[in-house]
Amino acid sequence: MTLRGLFQSIFGKGAQSTGANYPAYRLLSTWDSSFTPFSGRAWDLSTVRSAVDAFARNAAKIQPRHIRESGGARVDAKDNIDRILQISPNPYMTAYAFYYKIAAQYGSIGASHATAKGTGQIGDRVSSSTLDTRPVEIIGFIKAKSAEEMERKKAALYQMCDPRESFTVYPSPERALECRADETVKFTASRLTNNARVAQFVIDATSHDPLFRDAVEKARKIVEWEPNFIWPLEIYHGFTFADRTAGLIATLENGGDVATGLMIRFTAAATIPNPVLTNPDTGEFIRINRTMEAGEIVVVNTNYGQESVYSYKGDAVEDVINDLDLSSTFIQAPVGEIQLHFSADDNTDAMTVNIFYYQRYLGV
Repeated sequence: MTLRGLFQSIFGKGAQSTGANYPAYRLLSTWDSSFTPFSGRAWDLSTVRSAVDAFARNAAKIQPRHIRESGGARVDAKDNIDRILQISPNPYMTAYAFYYKIAAQYGSIGASHATAKGTGQIGDRVSSSTLDTRPVEIIGFIKAKSAEEMERKKAALYQMCDPRESFTVYPSPERALECRADETVKFTASRLTNNARVAQFVIDATSHDPLFRDAVEKARKIVEWEPNFIWPLEIYHGFTFADRTAGLIATLENGGDVATGLMIRFTAAATIPNPVLTNPDTGEFIRINRTMEAGEIVVVNTNYGQESVYSYKGDAVEDVINDLDLSSTFIQAPVGEIQLHFSADDNTDAMTVNIFYYQRYLGV
């Protein structure tokens, strides 16, 4: 008798299943796959936060030193700068906490790719790519000399970071980032860091346009006036205070990482019919099928999602998007140089064209 037959003779045969669905064998090490919808914010995932935390904890162990070169050799300066770098960068944080925050904020923005796959195709075909939003966390302190002053400053911070409005962050004097708070400002619960003298706060925000931009916009004139003032000044018969430049072409330089939109302002000093701005390299143009009056200003915005055409006559503002020629293109300035040429059906000498734009960057 086999061992199997021995057990059956003692305990009997087990009930035979008549169903077709048999349970799968499972080992102690078996694990299940689970799928959940992705909100689009990688920072909300615990796995991402754990990865950033691991990187930041190691980066925060850095031990910077202040050194000088003396006699061709590098020696430790051993001054107060070392204490700032290694012990207390500011009155409220240790060096470890300071470098941890810097490392945790050192991030990149994700990208989303739309792909298609054909029968028998190896790999995918990318049909389009976009950049995702950028999560931003701001940690800071409010200092005050009294409880009343602290309340005023807290109220001002609440108003500045109202989730219904956007605000601008300046990571450096040259760069800016537009953000919108995900929730109202959070203050710590501890009385040690939230009292009448000092209050620590956290702002969780999202930059829906994840690209950094210039803190100050750049400007270029296509047609302008050149002054004739030369010191010592001599005024003679026929003297003119300024001369109009003859060139109707200007070159814009975009030193950013991506193409950028333009804010184009046409200013008429006399009646000017149908002003046109053209890119002679590509043939793209912006044509306003409108006769501008003396003193009128027409502003064309070519930034993505903000495309518009407005006319300004004194205090009167009019949306004149319908005057935009149907073959017009909302011209973008590519990385590098772009030439733009101005023309009109008549009176080009009476028009001044100003172009404003921001250079945009993937990181800082």
